[in-house]
Amino acid sequence: MSDWKSKEDLAEDLFSAKGKITIIASLFNKEYVDALLENSLAELKQAKDVKIEVIRVSGAFEIPAFASICLAKNPKLVMIALGVVFQGETAHAKLITQSATNSLQNLAIQYQTVLIHQILFLKNKEEAKERCMGKLNRGKEAAQASLYTLKTLANLRGE
Repeated sequence: MSDWKSKEDLAEDLFSAKGKITIIASLFNKEYVDALLENSLAELKQAKDVKIEVIRVSGAFEIPAFASICLAKNPKLVMIALGVVFQGETAHAKLITQSATNSLQNLAIQYQTVLIHQILFLKNKEEAKERCMGKLNRGKEAAQASLYTLKTLANLRGE
């Protein structure tokens, strides 16, 4: 017998997740991050036993610092990081996203939890519309990944 579930069964299973998910979302490139956030929240609100906290921060670079503060208070949190950074003519944008990525991974390991990384490094507004508002919506995907993570961590921790 296979352990694979249909898409419908998986969705029903995800929405039975219990716990708390904190979303840390950048205010920079607000139009696109707001779309990611709205799509994440719409998906998460289908899970009746999940408490959702949203923290808005100035930019993607600040997300790891706030994640660290939240995890220090509650190391069992599952978190979603939402941000949009556009590639520019200098290395600045790439450095911002690399630093945030490395910091989030270090926090996940330090606190033995999972941070769903959706700080998007994008070429242009068309790419941003597709990934934040279109069919390749990363906000919805982040929410689904966080629900799956809640269930998996609860099983691993014997909760």
